[in-house]
Amino acid sequence: MRRASSTGCPGARLARDQAHHRGIQDRGIGRVTFLDTNVFIHFLGREHRLRDEARAQLQRLLQRGTHLATSAAVLQELLHYYHRDQRVGDLDNAFALVESCVDEIWTVGKEDVETARNLVSTHPGLEARDLVHLACCIRRQPRDLLTFDRALAAAWQSQR
Repeated sequence: MRRASSTGCPGARLARDQAHHRGIQDRGIGRVTFLDTNVFIHFLGREHRLRDEARAQLQRLLQRGTHLATSAAVLQELLHYYHRDQRVGDLDNAFALVESCVDEIWTVGKEDVETARNLVSTHPGLEARDLVHLACCIRRQPRDLLTFDRALAAAWQSQR
């Protein structure tokens, strides 16, 4: 997925100098970071300490030229999160943010779901969606996973 500029979205200012960013990105492909759903939610959310942290973390990754990835499961979670409260404008902003900063959206296949199922006994505290995120990361081996979910972060560290 290519980074796109999107006016009106808070994420657009992160990718203003796309040509410069692409030059950095080309040198940093080996540095893939998976972005969890809560990164986008906190980035766009109300005044909160995690909002500032999400913005700072994402800005840092972009400045370093880190190749950013997320998955179709994250997009589905964003759809669920904003649709359940009829927050269509926020949903549009979330998708625009993903479009403006994510380089790649991973598909979720049968093998990811089977891996998630096999991880249930190892990580019984994780919800199904987090098991799917973990399975996607195990298959694709990003260098890092950015999340504000302590259980998912701990599970990722234990799998590395």
